[in-house]
Amino acid sequence: MVKAACSDARQRKTWVVVAHSTGTLRIDVRGLSALNHACVGCPDTRRCCCATYEVCVTRAEMRRIVGCLSVVSKFCRHLAGRHGFDNVFDPVDSGLFAIDTDADGLCCFAYRVQGRIRCSLHSAALSLGIPVSVVKPRVCMLWPLALGDGNPASLSVQPDAFAFRCNTRRKVRHDLCGSLAETVKSTFGTQVLQRIESALAGHSGSGDGEHLA
Repeated sequence: MVKAACSDARQRKTWVVVAHSTGTLRIDVRGLSALNHACVGCPDTRRCCCATYEVCVTRAEMRRIVGCLSVVSKFCRHLAGRHGFDNVFDPVDSGLFAIDTDADGLCCFAYRVQGRIRCSLHSAALSLGIPVSVVKPRVCMLWPLALGDGNPASLSVQPDAFAFRCNTRRKVRHDLCGSLAETVKSTFGTQVLQRIESALAGHSGSGDGEHLA
């Protein structure tokens, strides 16, 4: 699993604690608001998220991916063998499975189109007309955000995010950029996104599971 970490300790943080349907999140709203993310596909594997991290999935995520392999393999033809699909999951921990990579460290679910690296799981979901989160692992859905362990869990910017071409710093910090707003909404729900926007607008209160620290 791509391990999540808190934002650089040298940066000033504004944390908001938000209750949502499956638990509680401690969110670095200042860090998230300072990030602009725009994925257009990487031209090569240098500083490409699909070739930088070891990505692990839960058993449930693995089963959902396997259930879509017939469509996924249309984008990644190397996944299909003579007698079915190759096993690209290696058990690494209790209930966790690492996704295989090629010799360059590129995820086996990545493919190239028009000179750009793309995710076949993302493409398969769009082709099937289902939410991308149904097929794509949560850790990949969240990147360049990072979900840390703890109680409550922390949501922050991946420490090396700005080393990648698709991530830049924003001057406007009163909201989230469009892609991150959609990521938060699709992963945690509309209410969590609204809590973040409220905190950034300076209207955060101490009630209803939310406070600044």
